[in-house]
Formats: sequence, structure tokens, C-alpha cells
Amino acid sequence: MNRLLAATVAVASIAFAGAALADDITIDNTHAVSSKTRAEVRADYLASRQQVAALTREDSGSQYLAARAQAERAALIAGRNTTAQ
Repeated sequence: MNRLLAATVAVASIAFAGAALADDITIDNTHAVSSKTRAEVRADYLASRQQVAALTREDSGSQYLAARAQAERAALIAGRNTTAQ
């Protein structure tokens, strides 16, 4: 039984060995065109870095999220007040 299993595994390994061949490399010569300046990308990066730092502090970001929610609520209330007048 063990010989049969070993032979089956060996035959299957040899049969599927050719399927793992890699293709030739493809070189992409198209040039990337950015829609943002270096300063805009840097500002976006720094803003996201501050947000991540705020979410990974001791309080797990609950203080940051609470302040953000309060600011959003204030903006909504201010929007309602300007449309009601």
C-alpha cells in the first residue's frame, strides 16, 4: 500500500512539474503622469500620518474620534441654521 501511494505521488509530481513554468518578463515603458505636485502629496501623507498617530495612541483613538464626530455635528447644525434662515 505504501509503495502504491509513493508511486502515485511521484507520478503526480512529475506530471504537474511542467505547469509551474514562468513566462518571460514584460517591461512596461509607459511613463507615469502625476496629477498632484510634490507638496500636495507630502501634505496628504503628513495628514494621514497624523490621523494614524491619533488612532494608535493610548486611548485607541477614542478622543480623536469623539472630537471629529463633534466637529461633524457642529457643521451639520451650522448647515441647518443657515438653510432655515
